[in-house]
Amino acid sequence: MRKIKYNKNKDMIIAYYSFSGKTEKFINKLSGFNIININKNTIIDNPYILVTPTYNIGEVPEEVNLFLQNNHKNMIAVMSAGNRNWGSNFAVSGDKISNKYNVDLIGKFEMYGTQNDVDKLISYIRDYYESTNI
Repeated sequence: MRKIKYNKNKDMIIAYYSFSGKTEKFINKLSGFNIININKNTIIDNPYILVTPTYNIGEVPEEVNLFLQNNHKNMIAVMSAGNRNWGSNFAVSGDKISNKYNVDLIGKFEMYGTQNDVDKLISYIRDYYESTNI
């Protein structure tokens, strides 16, 4: 098993998982960040934000769970995608990860997300840097 290390000092890392391509379409709306498409072997040594879909009407993707086993300590926040047709299970993977690892839930978005969703993520990153004086 090959471990991948990423170490970019003072550059925000946005880690994401996308099986169907919907979360990746959201990520492609971002620019100016270190963006990493994760898998179970990825290791991230610096603070990062996780963007993940929700599968099977309320589940964290297994690949994300495996990634988090070795990477949860550097996660500062999560943002999740889902389908509003799932009602209370809409993008609930973000709630589950936020609660389990005690990190901020930035927000939830449907399908590919909107510009407002992108702006919310960018605003969180800006506020994070301002509050940590990085």
